[in-house]
Amino acid sequence: MDDLAGRIQTFMLEIRNEILIGQWMPSVISAGYDERVASKWAAELGHVVEEFDSTLRQLARVLTETDAERIPVRLKSFSEGVTEVTVPEIVEPMERLLELVTPFLPPETDYDAEVDSADEQD
Repeated sequence: MDDLAGRIQTFMLEIRNEILIGQWMPSVISAGYDERVASKWAAELGHVVEEFDSTLRQLARVLTETDAERIPVRLKSFSEGVTEVTVPEIVEPMERLLELVTPFLPPETDYDAEVDSADEQD
């Protein structure tokens, strides 16, 4: 499973460096947003990517446990960690991102209809 943790880390680095910073940020800037705005948005998303990386690698370690008595102990510890650490670590940057992006949102009625329509097409 060490290989799994390594693959997770490699994948999450790809998401952060190549996709978020290398592709998404330039496309946001090309769409007309200021580079500082795009950087702030990407920074908040980067915090979430880092937390997902850590949590998924911890899960990979949990999945290596084979001792029957330790399996529920590891699962309990993992569950508590996700609840007490991961969730707050994700909520905080998402709340900051929401504050940062709110001034750029169109009026809610138009935005909600667009999102609902796009979600139905996916």
